[in-house]
Amino acid sequence: QVQAFSADPNTMDNDLQAMSNSASCVLLFGDPTVSPPALGRMLDAVGKKWPSATVAGMMAAPGSGASVWVNGKPVSGGFVGLALPFRATAALDLVGCKAVGEELEIFEASVQRGKAPEIIQIGTDQEGDYRDVAETEKGTVGIPRRVGIPAAAALKSVMQKHGISGPKEMLVGLSRPSAQGSLSGLPSCWSLFNWVGVSKSGAATLAGGDPITEGLMPKGALQSCQCFQVSPASEGWQRLASQGASLTLALAGGRNLSPREAAATVAPGGPAVGALGVSVLGKAGPQAQLAVHRQAGLVLSLFG
Repeated sequence: QVQAFSADPNTMDNDLQAMSNSASCVLLFGDPTVSPPALGRMLDAVGKKWPSATVAGMMAAPGSGASVWVNGKPVSGGFVGLALPFRATAALDLVGCKAVGEELEIFEASVQRGKAPEIIQIGTDQEGDYRDVAETEKGTVGIPRRVGIPAAAALKSVMQKHGISGPKEMLVGLSRPSAQGSLSGLPSCWSLFNWVGVSKSGAATLAGGDPITEGLMPKGALQSCQCFQVSPASEGWQRLASQGASLTLALAGGRNLSPREAAATVAPGGPAVGALGVSVLGKAGPQAQLAVHRQAGLVLSLFG
């Protein structure tokens, strides 16, 4: 039996408690006005409620009113969903972008709740002088610290080297705890953010998400970042193509992505539905946590 539900951030535990635990697949649609902490709590609650289910979803695009509804009523700052009894599989990947340049070590960043995160300094291979106070004030006195440069300068250097005309054609990936230094463009390694500004000191200002609630700072600091260039999405959708499903749902979350192209590519000749939002919700791998993925595509294949 298909069950529809809604979940309010203030009552989500009670809202989900009323649902059956036996769903094989859970489809979520989130209101874009939900706060980052509430979004994190909701994903954690859904993961615990249906630990063995295939969970997929999308954060809806903002509009003039509420973006998600249930039974004719708006659900502001919350979620609506479907608990489905059908067997399903989900595949998720970054779409419409490609990694460029090398992984960059973050020396210094500013991440505060309610404020846009900033990458302040990027590490270089140049070793500092132990007499340079600026290079030793954060470390042990007398031990030279490698020289850092303003983050915006480091990102602009990558742009120039790869012929990227401006920040609107580039995204910045912050490493997830499971990345382990991987340079892969997989969503299990990187959480993508928009680069939206440069401070007077040369820091790079990011937007689109919250590193704290997304679990990107398990040790209290950001570790590394990777530049991504906006690129055609067709190759990414082809990697996610599904065959043999009764229905295929292609969810797209990010810039320059077309739900029409997604649906046509992932299930050629078969029944498919496409939808576009600001981000997708899913697991990047069998052992991964349910998380937010920007500039990504998720293909849900339903069998039954």
